[in-house]
Amino acid sequence: MTDIAALSDAYVNDMAAADPGLAAFLGISGHDGELTDYSPDGFGARHDLNLRTLGVLKAAAAVGDADRIGVTVLRERLEVELALAEAGVYAELNSMDGPPFRIQQAIEILDHGVNTPWTELRGRVRAVPGALDGLRQTLERARQQGRLSAVRQIIRCAKEARIFTEYLTSLAPRCPQEKFADEVARANRSLVDFARFLVEELAPHAPTRDAVGPERYLLATQNFLGTTLD
Repeated sequence: MTDIAALSDAYVNDMAAADPGLAAFLGISGHDGELTDYSPDGFGARHDLNLRTLGVLKAAAAVGDADRIGVTVLRERLEVELALAEAGVYAELNSMDGPPFRIQQAIEILDHGVNTPWTELRGRVRAVPGALDGLRQTLERARQQGRLSAVRQIIRCAKEARIFTEYLTSLAPRCPQEKFADEVARANRSLVDFARFLVEELAPHAPTRDAVGPERYLLATQNFLGTTLD
């Protein structure tokens, strides 16, 4: 294995550990009972990982075409992630993606009917209050920095959080393990309180326009497409 391939493998493993929600989305196992730390410290740790990996990548020597492609792909992703963090996109709320959606997705993706891995799913349900508390800290910091998402997105995320309590409640009678209903109840209380925080404390300070400006738009398209637009 070349240095570039080893670095790429290490980065994927380290990022999966630092972001279990992303790992769930990408189908990477090993962190199935965990949720991502969305606190400022959690975002900071992932930023440091990206920065550190980019530094090592710049000093590594490519051997052959596969390595050259690997360097191009990994460097593009790392630079985009660092640019997104610099722009404050880490604190972005929207109903299609973002931390609240990733928390819900990480739980739903483990729901396999009769084949549901209940131990891992319960681990993620238990982690919901902590994940939302960390996200709340990040969003409060974003409010202080004037980096809030549009009010329409904030209100929509609050609605989705309340709806998700219904899904969690429906899981409780299906779980063969004891005390899951109590864990669901705690998760639901945190979701309802998070929704209240969004509506009552965050939304009044949020911009009413959805537009983010050309720089943010171009950065978002590069993140989505993997290339820049003319």
